[in-house]
This record gives sequence, C-alpha cells and structure tokens, in this order.
Amino acid sequence: MGREAEPLFLLRDVSAGYEVGFPVLHHLHLEIPRGCFLGILGPNGAGKSTLLRVLSGVLPPMAGEVLWEGMPLRHFSRREIARRIAVVAQAFPPLFGWTGWEWVQMGRSPHLRRFQPLGERDREAVRRAMAQTQTLSLRHRSVQEMSDGERQRLALARALAQEPQVLLLDEPTAHLDLHHQVELLDLLRRWRDE
Repeated sequence: MGREAEPLFLLRDVSAGYEVGFPVLHHLHLEIPRGCFLGILGPNGAGKSTLLRVLSGVLPPMAGEVLWEGMPLRHFSRREIARRIAVVAQAFPPLFGWTGWEWVQMGRSPHLRRFQPLGERDREAVRRAMAQTQTLSLRHRSVQEMSDGERQRLALARALAQEPQVLLLDEPTAHLDLHHQVELLDLLRRWRDE
C-alpha cells in the first residue's frame, strides 16, 4: 500500500485511560485519513481529551495499537512525534513570565538540538505562525499578563511554529470571542489545504 493510500492514523482495538482496569476509551477502532478536518463531539468525561493524548503519543494505550502511516506510534521518539504532531491543550502550562515570542519559539524545539539557538529558518517559522494567528503585536508582552483568548491564539501559533503534519486541538475555540473563532476556523482550513 502506498503512503498516500495509508491512513494517517489507525487505531486498532484501543483501550486507554489513567487507572489500570478502568479505561476511558474501550476497544476503539478508528481510521483517520490524511488531509481531513475531523471534529470529535461528546459530553464532558466521554474521553475526547484522552483520545487526543493517545493520538499524540502522550498516553500509551492499555490495549490495542496506534499506527502512524502504518508504523506503530510507540516506535517513534518524543522528538519524532513532535516533528509530526502538534497539540494545543485545553489548559495552559505554567508560563514563568515568558514573552509571547519566547513561548511561540518553543514550538521550534523538536527541530533543534539541546541548547541550540534559533536559526533564521526557525525565526521565520515563528514570525509566520504569529502573523497567521495575528499575535505579532503580543511578541514583547508577558504571557502571564494576557487574556485567556490571547494565550489561546499564542498556543495555536506555537503549534503552527512546529510545522507539524497534524494539529490536535482540544477545545480550540475556548476563550476566543466570536470574531477570533471564525478566524481560527478559516486559518485551520487554509493550513489543511496547504
């Protein structure tokens, strides 16, 4: 089977959760083709965030297997996964007084060696991601002083700066006003079509 015909993700009989013997996801079979725009809907506690953690390799399945382009996801290092998959979580990590630019540039870390400074290509990826999310005006501001909506847009910029093949977004429109929700969905459509 050629790479184009291979699904991007294939979950085979996956069960996953946080406590042994108490899976949140039960015997899930799912095929996600490349180039799709997929939304997962369900009530709180249904396992949507758990599924995203499994797809991103953060949470190994209790049973079953997750394949990325036909290869077991568990065979990839964290760095290899981060070069392919970017995640925007529901909650923001501790922000330690970083500026908007500093936080977004951390999206480049999968492409750099330890302590390697950003090169021109990395700086351009950060600048482009911030321009796409209309956050360049936030580059010198402390992230701690920003609204949740501004942080949400920066989190997306950070994910775009990773230059991944896949974006996994957990409640991406949370904290955004209606105008920015529409802009986000337009941006995601353009990103998918590139």
